[in-house]
Amino acid sequence: MLRDRELEWVAGHVDCLASLRKQDYRNLQTIVVDNGSTNDSVERIRSAFPEVTVIETGENLGYSKGCNVGLREGLKGTDEFSSC
Repeated sequence: MLRDRELEWVAGHVDCLASLRKQDYRNLQTIVVDNGSTNDSVERIRSAFPEVTVIETGENLGYSKGCNVGLREGLKGTDEFSSC
């Protein structure tokens, strides 16, 4: 999931992460790339979803580069599929 700095913390993020949490696929790794947000969303995600890997880019890299950050992290593991 790519988070953009212009997006506020919205119910859609919570719903998506909560839905992923319910999956029973053993090798599921959820990665959130925070693309330079300046609010408290990173802390909120880490607090509510400690199993999620959160990567902070420190700046808005744009959609493609932000997705690539997450895909590179996902490909380090044993993931069979990656999506952005």
